[in-house]
Amino acid sequence: HGDMSKRTAPLFLLCALAASAVAEDVFNTTFEVVLSPGNYGKVVIEVHPEWAPIGAARFKKLVEDEFFTAARFFRVVPGFVVQWGISGSPEVAAKWEKMNLPDEPVIQGNTKGTIAFAKSGPNTRTTQMFINFNDNTNLDVMGFPAFGIVVEGMEVVEAIYS
Repeated sequence: HGDMSKRTAPLFLLCALAASAVAEDVFNTTFEVVLSPGNYGKVVIEVHPEWAPIGAARFKKLVEDEFFTAARFFRVVPGFVVQWGISGSPEVAAKWEKMNLPDEPVIQGNTKGTIAFAKSGPNTRTTQMFINFNDNTNLDVMGFPAFGIVVEGMEVVEAIYS
């Protein structure tokens, strides 16, 4: 059976936002990811509001509100995506649960390392998002606009397991 402590789902411990005062500017967010007890990695996401302004603004607000603190990756589909975006705090999760975003066009496709919000139908994006492990252009025609890309730490993202 092995060491069960290594089976815990990774989580975001903290993130830092480096952005200018103008919301439309490209900005970077750094996440510290716990892969297993004592095994940490850094992931830097570069957010491009021109790709998906509504999604980028929501992501920035979630970071500013410390939404991702202790949020776990809850879905890993090898060769496809890793998904997260449910707050570790039930109160915080409840606050965002019904705050759906309107859909927006796909300007930047779902290529390896890009990040996009998950959805369950039209206008249902809230806080859950995923990072693409590969080029998943089939998601483009399904209306999943990428709003950022991993610019550092893709090897950390690829080391995440369910």
